[in-house]
Amino acid sequence: MQEISTTAFDHVDETAEPERLIGYLDSVGSAISAYKQQMIGLQGARERDVLLDLGCGAGDDARTLARLVGPEGRVVGVDNSEAMVAEARRRQDGSELPVEFLLGEAHGLDLPDELFDGCRAERVFQHLADPRAALAELARVSRPGAAIVIGDPDWETLVIDSSDPPLTRRIKCHLVECVAGGGIAHEVRGLMRELGLQELSVTPMTIVLTEFGTAEMAVQVGAAARRACDADVITPAEHDAWIADLRARDTADRFLLAFTSYVTRGHRPR
Repeated sequence: MQEISTTAFDHVDETAEPERLIGYLDSVGSAISAYKQQMIGLQGARERDVLLDLGCGAGDDARTLARLVGPEGRVVGVDNSEAMVAEARRRQDGSELPVEFLLGEAHGLDLPDELFDGCRAERVFQHLADPRAALAELARVSRPGAAIVIGDPDWETLVIDSSDPPLTRRIKCHLVECVAGGGIAHEVRGLMRELGLQELSVTPMTIVLTEFGTAEMAVQVGAAARRACDADVITPAEHDAWIADLRARDTADRFLLAFTSYVTRGHRPR
């Protein structure tokens, strides 16, 4: 897959080919399907619930939630990309699921107060300029007692087995610095506490990848090394040796990359 910029999801519609990002989401979704199912379970969706999926992308998770809330419930998917919303609506066309897709900004939702029985955002907060403002918006549109569930990878937990751990650490540190919210996952609980949410819980979910091809698709480990090289964090020779080592480990069935996502859940006070 062609390299995806670390900031591409900040402004999807400004990229040259938004459809590549849609394809990327589909591929990653397949690779982390167990994580996605567990996160949806933590939402605690019930029949007749009205739910918000912030940063809904192509809408697959919103449709899954719509099946859980049933015909008397409702799911609203919001994304700041016209291309993503158009694709979500296309995939929804002809379906009777109770779901709709809207264009909107996380930092200022055009939605009324206390509308939803639950809100979620998956792999969204790492891309936001002001996660606290977005979380405040989710609290505003939530009804008393509603569950707000935020899940993101904590890129500071990234582990890559290699023959040169110091070099790997330099590449990893550069990767974290290139993601706007590379460590936001471990900050969300504190933000929820600041905003007065209650019954807080944090569920760690570690994703382990044992094939270089899957890691290249899901994490773009090769692209991370190229960016580190372009920024003079590592030399071209170090880049080539590092990639060669990972590919050799893959051939010998010794490749391992892992990272932990934190799913933080809080409730609007009753």
